[in-house]
Amino acid sequence: MLFRSVLRSPGSAKPLENAVRETVKGLDPTLTVTPQTIWESLEATAEVYTSLAQIILFMASIALLMAVTGVYSVLSFAVNQRKREFGIKMVLGATRAAVFRSVLSRAIKNIAIGLTCGVALAEPAMLLTNRVLATSPLPLRKFDLTVFGISAVLLAAVSLIALYLPAFRAMRTDPIRALRTE
Repeated sequence: MLFRSVLRSPGSAKPLENAVRETVKGLDPTLTVTPQTIWESLEATAEVYTSLAQIILFMASIALLMAVTGVYSVLSFAVNQRKREFGIKMVLGATRAAVFRSVLSRAIKNIAIGLTCGVALAEPAMLLTNRVLATSPLPLRKFDLTVFGISAVLLAAVSLIALYLPAFRAMRTDPIRALRTE
C-alpha cells in the first residue's frame, strides 16, 4: 500500500528526511521509505505528464496525417470522376479559373458540412468521456470552445491545402483529351 505524507520544515529538508527515515524504520523495519521534497515530487509528476503529452501529440499527428491523406484521396477521386464534366465546361467556354472555383466551392461546402457534423458529435462524445474519466486527476471541461475552435481551424486549413492539388489538376484538364476518354 502506498501512503503519502507531507511535512513542512523551516530549514533544509535533508535532516528531516533522515529523521523520518529513522523514525519509520524504528516503527516497522519492513517498510521502505523514500522521502522527497515537494519539488522532486512535482518534477516526477511533470515527467509523467510530459511523456503522456508527447504520446498524445504523436497520435494526434498521425491522425492529422491520416485526415490529410483521406481528404486528398477523396478529392482526387472526385476530380477524376468529373474530368469529362470539366472538359465539357471548358469546351462550352468555361475558363480554367472557373473550373478551379467549381472544385474549390464544392470541396469547401463538404468541409463545412464535415466540420459542422464533427462539432455536433463532439458534445455528446465529451459528455461520455467526462463520465468515463470522472475520477481522473485531470478533469475535462464539458465543451472547451478554444480546443474545438483550434481543431476546426486546423482541419479546415489542412483540408484546403489538401484540395489544392486536385483542384489544380482539374484546372489543367485538356478538354479534347477529357472528351475522348470513356
